Amino acid sequence: MKNVLLARPHPFIVQEMKPLLEQCHYSVLKPDCFADIGAQAKRSGAALISLAVVSSIDASVEKVVDSVLDINPKLPIIFAALLPFDVAATTIADLLDKKGINTQIVGVSNSDQYGSLEQVDTPVLYLSKSDLTDQKRREITKQLLLRHIG
Repeated sequence: MKNVLLARPHPFIVQEMKPLLEQCHYSVLKPDCFADIGAQAKRSGAALISLAVVSSIDASVEKVVDSVLDINPKLPIIFAALLPFDVAATTIADLLDKKGINTQIVGVSNSDQYGSLEQVDTPVLYLSKSDLTDQKRREITKQLLLRHIG
């Protein structure tokens, strides 16, 4: 069973994403503080990072992304927020561009463009709350998680 690190948890992620991840047979690691992220990233199959302004981890999105990628540069990243895909994708692209990372952002909204995530070089997955609450979108989300994390 692979671990998914809730690297920057938000109530939406804990309440909505955690059960979905467990349904997909992933175990969930939730750090108590920012200092825990490094050790947990080493033993994780993916990191889930909230784009929300506030989190139980007192660190910015940028700082958490840096920490996770410094420890495990090939770790699959999943961003989550309440934002629509287009808005979030722009935010994520800007964040990653500043780090010199040029990658495709895949979400339920554009997943039909890809036969599989293997076709996309180092994809980043984005999930919104609507991807979890709508049953059809939730099924696509499960498929994306399995392809993204393995």
